[in-house]
This record gives sequence, structure tokens and C-alpha cells, in this order.
Amino acid sequence: NPIGFISWNLTPLSKYIEEYRYFFSEVDDLSEAVSMGKMDPAAAWTELQSRRKELDVDYTLQDCENIVRECKGGAERIEAIVQDLKAFSHPIGTEPEYVDVHEAIDTALGIISGEIRNKCEVEKDYGSLPKVYCYPRKLDQVLVNLVVNAAQAVEKAGKILIRTWTEGAKAFVMIKDNGVGISADEMQKIFEPFYTTKPVGMGTGLGLHVAFSIIKEHGGDITVESAQGRGAEFTVVLPVKGLEVLNAWREDSRSAAKERISA
Repeated sequence: NPIGFISWNLTPLSKYIEEYRYFFSEVDDLSEAVSMGKMDPAAAWTELQSRRKELDVDYTLQDCENIVRECKGGAERIEAIVQDLKAFSHPIGTEPEYVDVHEAIDTALGIISGEIRNKCEVEKDYGSLPKVYCYPRKLDQVLVNLVVNAAQAVEKAGKILIRTWTEGAKAFVMIKDNGVGISADEMQKIFEPFYTTKPVGMGTGLGLHVAFSIIKEHGGDITVESAQGRGAEFTVVLPVKGLEVLNAWREDSRSAAKERISA
């Protein structure tokens, strides 16, 4: 949690500021004593070095630099999270449009980075993909659901492979994990609403169902290959212009129905 990380770092930074305030007040007092002839400069210098060592000024200065650098990294991480969330949930772009699938995958990975960090390695093998005509936010939702499922299926030192390629007028996105896998019985039900293989409290059983419904809406498909203890491989198949063709067909069907009713 980058916000908690920054807040935690501010505590020692505040302490260091107080120590520096005390140190510089000592510098002022010694300087004034020397300028008024109340103290020998050499003695004042010795006293100053003693106070510097007592407060470990050199160490605290170095630690302050480290804290600032780390807080800056945390702030950059927050900025990235906000940008990813804006891309995922912003109302602009709710209409279908041509989307760069690789950018959508990277956005999904940014959104759920906390789910996969320190738990599994993500390997990306991006092929050459044309832009796909789809609902951007719905595609984001599908990718987030699939990657979260993969991350929750793996143990420590897990691995997720995301590979993309094109065959004819179809774009393929494969998300493969080396997790616990899915049994043959479960494979028959995983796309059903409210069915989940996760422990109580993890998942609603709607993620895969929603993802499957969205891809079907776009004229595509989701296939899965898995076995108990051997991980799972989900492949999203999207016709590059599938939604565009379906929308045109639906509009033609509506127009034809209206003409029949009028006749």
C-alpha cells in the first residue's frame, strides 16, 4: 500500500526534523558565544563536533535522502494506480471503439498489481495484434477477472504467462498459470453464475460468468484447458471486427422487423 508506506516514512522524517532543529539551535548558541568572546573558537568547534556525533547528523541526513527517494517512488506508484483506475472506470469510452489490446492488458496488470506482487511472476509474450473493435471498459473487466483468477490460483513463486497472437481476422489472448488447476467436474461449471472453486470469502462466482458473457457479446469465445494440479490456460478469442459486424446485423434485423410491422 503506497499511501501507508509514505505515511510510515513520515514518522522518522518528522523526528529527524526535530533533531536538526535542535542541532542548529546549538550551532546558533555556540556561534553567539564565540562572537561575544564568551567561548574559545576551538572549544566551540570541539563542542559542535561532539553534538554532531551525539545526534548522528551524517546518518540522519543520509536516511532523509533515502526517505525522500522512497516517498517519491511511492507517489509515482500512486499516480500509476490512479491512471490505471481512471482508464478502467472513466465514463468516456463507454461506446465501442478500436482498442489496443496490449494497452488494455497492461492497464489490467496495473490495476491488480497488489494481487500479484511478491506472489507470482508475469511473463508477457506479445505478438502482432491489430486493434480490436470492442467496448473498452468491458474488455478491461474481462482481462482483470482472468488475471485475478490466475493470481489467486498460484502459490508462492507462481508464474503467469500472457501471450497474444492473430489468426486470420481473430485476435487471441492466452492467460496461463501454474496454479492448482481445475478438475474435470469443475471444468463443466466454471462459467456458470455463482459457481466458484475458491474458499469461502474469496470470489462471488460471477467473474468468469461475466467475462464469458462479455466475450460472447462481442462475437468471440473463451476456451479453457486445465487439469488438477497442472495449472490452467484461458484463451480469449475476439473477432477483430466481430462487434462491428454483430451491431450492423442487429441494426439490419431491427430495421427489417420494423418494415414487416409497418407492412
